Amino acid sequence: MRKVKGFSYDPIEDKDVIEHLNKQQNSSVYIKELIRKDMKNNSIEEIVRQQIEKYLQEHDISTGIKGNGLLMDAEEIKNILSL
Repeated sequence: MRKVKGFSYDPIEDKDVIEHLNKQQNSSVYIKELIRKDMKNNSIEEIVRQQIEKYLQEHDISTGIKGNGLLMDAEEIKNILSL
């Protein structure tokens, strides 16, 4: 069973948003994809990954790579996150 979820907007203040939404082929799919992308980008894993990458770049640190992860110990990660 499908349901409908709406949102409120100011026709003047949010005109640019509504115009952009109206240009999309399927507004519902577009909105759901944006929400899923936002959920993924704000996951704790993504936030930690971004902080580690930022720290490594700022300190010009190179590490070994194993699979999809960096070879780092818990102390290094605590230092990066300033815990």
